[in-house]
Amino acid sequence: MTEGQTNLLHYYASRSYWLESSMDNLSPRSRLTDEINVDVAILGAGYTGLWTAYYLLKQNSSLKIVIMDKHIVGFGASGRNAGWCSPKFSITPERAIERFGLETAKELQLTMYDAVNEVERVINHEKMDADWNKAGFLKVALRENMLSQLETEMSTFRKLGLEEFYQLLNENQTKERMMANNLKGGILTKVSAVLHPGKLVRNLARILEQRGVTLYEQTEVIDFMEGTSNAFLIS
Repeated sequence: MTEGQTNLLHYYASRSYWLESSMDNLSPRSRLTDEINVDVAILGAGYTGLWTAYYLLKQNSSLKIVIMDKHIVGFGASGRNAGWCSPKFSITPERAIERFGLETAKELQLTMYDAVNEVERVINHEKMDADWNKAGFLKVALRENMLSQLETEMSTFRKLGLEEFYQLLNENQTKERMMANNLKGGILTKVSAVLHPGKLVRNLARILEQRGVTLYEQTEVIDFMEGTSNAFLIS
């Protein structure tokens, strides 16, 4: 390995704890240097691109797919997140009801549970080592006046018909699950997990390669043109 290659590996490992601790070889795959014809070209080898390729192949295993990334698989946000696989939506359930109505808010939240369970299903089906642990997510109250907030939150889940996915915990039940000062109570989100995102993204890339997807790393896409039958990529 040349000094330049060693420096590159150190650079990638130093930018992400998850990549550094993934125990994977971070040596970049080949870059795209020639003109190619494919059915689907995906820009970016993070979760969005990799999952897109995974489910496209489930629908049509004969597709010729390539994925290109400026750096390496998982270099960006997919390798730098907090390691949660959570059904938490971007707005509170109360706001979702106000904005979309009761039924749509419920369907959105059910979809979030399904997403967590689907990640678990794929990890198990593909026998991926991703340190998956679906132990739930705990939100705690550290003061007595915060308990009413948890009770209001639980009331909203009951209104949505989603109370089976949550559990309101008293002080002792909360302390059984975690050790911290001043715990007064908590609310458990049952369908929530932690995982090693670096291991997941790197394993997912290898599975795609085994199924015929080509990944080009060190390949920056600087422009593209969409058409009804062609996409022209310049790297």
